[in-house]
Amino acid sequence: MSFASRMMSMMALSLQIITALVFITVVTFSSSPPGGFTMDLIHRRSNSSSTGRRSNTYDQLRSSPYADVIHDTHEYIMKLQIGTPPVEIEAVIDTGSEVIWTQCLPCLNCYHQRNPIFDPSKSSTYQDLRCDNTPDHSCVYDFVYADQSYSIGRLATETVAIKSTSGQSYVMPKTIIGCSHNSSGLYSSSSSGIVGLNLGPLSLVSQMGIGAISYCFSSEGRSSKLHFGSNAIVSGEGTVSTPMFIDKEKPWFYSLNLDAVSVEKTRIETLGTPFHAVDGNMIIDSGSTLTCLPASYCSLVREAVEKVVRAERVTYEDDDSLC
Repeated sequence: MSFASRMMSMMALSLQIITALVFITVVTFSSSPPGGFTMDLIHRRSNSSSTGRRSNTYDQLRSSPYADVIHDTHEYIMKLQIGTPPVEIEAVIDTGSEVIWTQCLPCLNCYHQRNPIFDPSKSSTYQDLRCDNTPDHSCVYDFVYADQSYSIGRLATETVAIKSTSGQSYVMPKTIIGCSHNSSGLYSSSSSGIVGLNLGPLSLVSQMGIGAISYCFSSEGRSSKLHFGSNAIVSGEGTVSTPMFIDKEKPWFYSLNLDAVSVEKTRIETLGTPFHAVDGNMIIDSGSTLTCLPASYCSLVREAVEKVVRAERVTYEDDDSLC
């Protein structure tokens, strides 16, 4: 699903891409980043002061903590533990959103999930955040994503842990998470929520205070990797890179430039169109299955595709996408 509901209205061009995606970004913090750790993938803290709240030592950080990640239809889902005693949950990896949230009891209106719903009353480390602008001082969140899926609940602090290859968990006490009591939409029953990985202050990336993140998603049935810290550096023979940008209007997203789209021998440049930019015109969203382009530029790509593809076109109600 796509997670940028406040973005401009865009036309979706669905492209089938058989490839591996490699992504890396470097985030600067005043504190020293972890030594690095790796999360195993299978196809299917917000500031420097957070360091004092972690139970991990520097040596533990160097022991390569990881999380099992499975592929489910069109999403990548990672496993992590929350609460005390720890409860394992599975949530969608999403570089396009910020908050880490999971469905919680009591659940007023929740989508069906395969695993038991997290019960915060059974965790000794769960604590609701306090907000002074609400009558009961609760911190309520209300997210509506671009596909109209939504999650409503309360923000809280809880212990979050990721397994380690050394047998010692990478533990993050007092991590801010969302406890959803009302959620519905295009969610998979395999996941209980979302792990936000963008640059927002409440994302897993920011709350860990790490220096870098990289991932490589491979095809179904093959192992993939999610790296944090110094292990995230991608280098060596055959490595190809492209500059990434921080958009001043959307500073929490990972942005890059799309210069052109090629359809056989026709190259459709963004130069000369409103879509052209030199400091980022696309965001990387691991929670979306679509490549989304502005309507004006998408129409140029559509014209080029229509000249090449002669097969009978299938149309859908209220959907002008090529199919």
